[in-house]
Amino acid sequence: MGFVLSRDTESSDAYPLVQVSYTVWCNQYDSEEEAQLAAAFATYLVSAEAQNAAADVAGSSPLSADLREEALDSIDRISW
Repeated sequence: MGFVLSRDTESSDAYPLVQVSYTVWCNQYDSEEEAQLAAAFATYLVSAEAQNAAADVAGSSPLSADLREEALDSIDRISW
């Protein structure tokens, strides 16, 4: 997956600094319990609740709706 980022700005009070964070999880786990825990954690990370908390605390931008849907589709493929 790639991103196209626009780092140009005309604003005198903005600095075009970009940091992208990644979370990686396995598609298959040794047990149902591990798979369910990984899926639950990943689902929370991409949730609006967690994204808003990160935005409030760290000033980060939340995931777009399209990117959230892609992440949830990936999480749905976690199995054991």
